[in-house]
Amino acid sequence: MRVLWVANGQCQLALGLREPAKVSFGQALQLTPGNRSAQEGLNALAAQGPLERLGGALKALFRP
Repeated sequence: MRVLWVANGQCQLALGLREPAKVSFGQALQLTPGNRSAQEGLNALAAQGPLERLGGALKALFRP
């Protein structure tokens, strides 16, 4: 089940859905506290700059 939370977070991150991705990675970490993939996902979120965050917001606005 924890693999699904990480995969879900990765998909959400790719779509620019930052908050849902953060929740998904957090769920994976609750199930398996040492989950490296989930921690890397959270690190990727934290490392995003303002332009990347803006791009994600624009993607979210223009989804069909």
